[in-house]
Amino acid sequence: MRAGRLHHRVEFQEPLHEQDAAGQPISTWRTVGRRWAGVEPLTGQELLRAQQFGSETTIRVRIRYMNRLTPRWRLLHERRTLEIVSIIDREERGRELELLCKEIV
Repeated sequence: MRAGRLHHRVEFQEPLHEQDAAGQPISTWRTVGRRWAGVEPLTGQELLRAQQFGSETTIRVRIRYMNRLTPRWRLLHERRTLEIVSIIDREERGRELELLCKEIV
């Protein structure tokens, strides 16, 4: 993967399930790292193909390989929050991941 394609800084967060002082469950997010990424909206034809994974998928994020990453995590990019819909290791070589995401509004 060429570093020039990775010109956006994204923050990865994982969900935490804790209890408040009254013992009630609360869900929060914990930042687990920041990475350089390529972030781009999908074109019309790519969007049609991506909709097989979920009808609201609109953004493709490319990053260097991360072995702990799961679809339960989310991304913060600029002022947007992105839900990870699918994680694809395109070449199956453990070098680059393509994340198909949708924006959480």
